Amino acid sequence: MVEQEGGMEFHALAAERFTRPNYRVVVVDDDAEDFLTVSRLLSASSHADFHLTHIDSALSAAERLASERYDVALVDYFIDNSLGTDLVSTLGGMNSDLPFIMLTGSGAVALDKDALNSGFVDLLEKSEISTQSLSRSIMYAHSRFQFEQQLRKSRAELKAEKERAEAASSAKSDFLARMSHELRTPLNSILGYAEMISLGIGSQSPDHVKRYSDYIGQSGRHLLALINDLLDISRIEANEYKIEPVSLKLEDEARAVADLIAPAAEAQGVQLTLTPSLSGVGVTADPRALHQILLNLLSNAVKFTPSGGGVTVAASLTETDVRIHVKDTGVGINADDIDTVLQPFGQVANPLFEPRDGTGLGLPIVCSLVKLHGGDLRLNSRFGTGTEVIVTLPRS
Repeated sequence: MVEQEGGMEFHALAAERFTRPNYRVVVVDDDAEDFLTVSRLLSASSHADFHLTHIDSALSAAERLASERYDVALVDYFIDNSLGTDLVSTLGGMNSDLPFIMLTGSGAVALDKDALNSGFVDLLEKSEISTQSLSRSIMYAHSRFQFEQQLRKSRAELKAEKERAEAASSAKSDFLARMSHELRTPLNSILGYAEMISLGIGSQSPDHVKRYSDYIGQSGRHLLALINDLLDISRIEANEYKIEPVSLKLEDEARAVADLIAPAAEAQGVQLTLTPSLSGVGVTADPRALHQILLNLLSNAVKFTPSGGGVTVAASLTETDVRIHVKDTGVGINADDIDTVLQPFGQVANPLFEPRDGTGLGLPIVCSLVKLHGGDLRLNSRFGTGTEVIVTLPRS
C-alpha cells in the first residue's frame, strides 16, 4: 500500500516536471503557404505545444501587436512591399514587449546583421528550417527575452534604489549643514551675551544685564527645542518612543498649547482661533505626544502665516475617531513638495516667505507620533493660499 502511494506520488511529480510548455506564436507573413509550412512543422514538435495566429499584412500586424499579447513573433523579411525590420522598429525593436524571429529566403551576412541590429533575436532561412530548429529557436527566443526583461527590471530597480540613496544622502547632508547653522546661532548668542556680562562690555546697568539675560534665556530655549527635536526623531526612528494613551479633553489640550503660542502669534500679527467644535470632544492619546503634535502644528502654522492672517483649530467626529483640523491662511506648499515636508530631513524653500529658523523636523515628528497612535495625517495645501493639516486620532 505504501509502495503504491509512493509510486503514485512519483508519477504525479514526474508528470508535473515534464509538462510540455505552451507558446503563443504569431506568424506575420503575407504568404499563406509559408504559414501552413510553419504550422505543419510546429505541430510535429515533441518539445512544446505551439498555438499559432496568422497575420497577413504589415499594417494589421502593427495595429494588433501593439495590443495583443504573444510569446514570440515570426516575421517575414519582406511583407506588403515593406521590410520586416521596419515593422519591428515600429514596434520598438530591442525595447519591444515581444521577441522577434525573422524568416527569410536569403542567407546574406549583411541581412543577418541588419535583422539583429533592428531587434530580431534570431534569423532562419525558410529553405532550411525543420521542426527541431524552428521549435528550438522559438523556445530560445522566449527564454532569452524573459531573461532580458528581468535584467532590465533589475537594472531599473537598482537605478531607482541608487537615486533614492543619493537623494537620502543629499537630504541628510543638507540637514547636517542646516543643523550646524541652527545650533551655532543660539550658541553664539548665549556665549556672546554671557561674555559681555562677564567682561563688563557695554552698559552694565541692571536693565541692560536683565536684557542680556533674557537674550541668553531665549537662545537657550531655542537650542533646547532643536535638541529635543533631534532626540524625538531619533527615538521614533529607533522604535524607542513609547506612548501611554489615556482619555483627554481636546479643548483643554488645545488651549494649553494655544496659550504657549499666543505671544509669538501676537508678535507676528496672526489671529489664533480655537473654534467651539473642540468643546466636549474626547480623544485617546498620550498626553506628551498630543501636546507635541499640537505644539508643532500650531507653531508651523503661525511661523508661515504673514501678518494679518489667521490660524484656526477645529475638530470633527466620526463614529470611532476625532479629526483635528489646523488651518492657516499662510503661504502654502506646492503639491509636488508635500511628500518632501513630511519626510525627516526634508525642507523646501518658499519664494513668498523669508527663511525661518528650524530643523524641518516638525511635521515628520507629528506624522510619526500620529502613526504611533494608529492614526492618520493628511495635508491639504495650495501654494499662496494656505494649508490645512488634518490629524485623525481615536475617540474616547
